[in-house]
Amino acid sequence: MRMVKSFAIVAGHILSSAFPVATFAAPIIMEFSVPDGYDVSFNGAPDAPSGAITLTVMIDNTAPDLLPVDITRGAFAITSASVTAPALGLSNEPIVGPFEILTFNNGGTGGIAMRTPGNIFGGGGIGWNDTNNPDDFMGDSNDLSTLPLPTNVAFDLSYIGADWTMASGDTLEGSLGGGGPAGTFTAYAVPEPSTLAITALGILAITRRRNSPV
Repeated sequence: MRMVKSFAIVAGHILSSAFPVATFAAPIIMEFSVPDGYDVSFNGAPDAPSGAITLTVMIDNTAPDLLPVDITRGAFAITSASVTAPALGLSNEPIVGPFEILTFNNGGTGGIAMRTPGNIFGGGGIGWNDTNNPDDFMGDSNDLSTLPLPTNVAFDLSYIGADWTMASGDTLEGSLGGGGPAGTFTAYAVPEPSTLAITALGILAITRRRNSPV
């Protein structure tokens, strides 16, 4: 039992040294979920209903704003993106980038979207533009670190501007400039690798203690 405890403590110190918290980015997951989906072309076929569709984005919430002089819009490079659409046989299928997350404020309306770099209207992904303005739930929509975690926003009017090629070679195209179906936006933190590893070691130690005859 002492050996298990010592191993867990030493391993924790090693992992903490190898993965110091200060050197870690702050990865978060963003999900744009639209239960009613859109009319899309999958692998070049005629447009047809996609069924429920979810766009998942991983991004560092300390990423710098690529539009620092524009107080109405912020753009942030993402780490990865994937799409899930069960009716199309897609499950967390990676999308070939690059892409950015766009936050924008049009006065009384606004939204968040994934876009291809430089696309002023947010084309390249899924997003929304309605009264759920990012400035209403972020401290500063030009600073992703002010996005509360977790965040859950129900949006009313979505849009899609997808021209995606997946890592598998599948393609998905969809274009709807606004007034699309309602959905939800969620954002939550990704546990750091050192935290996951130390937690696993702690569970292992507890399990072995419970199973110990003494």
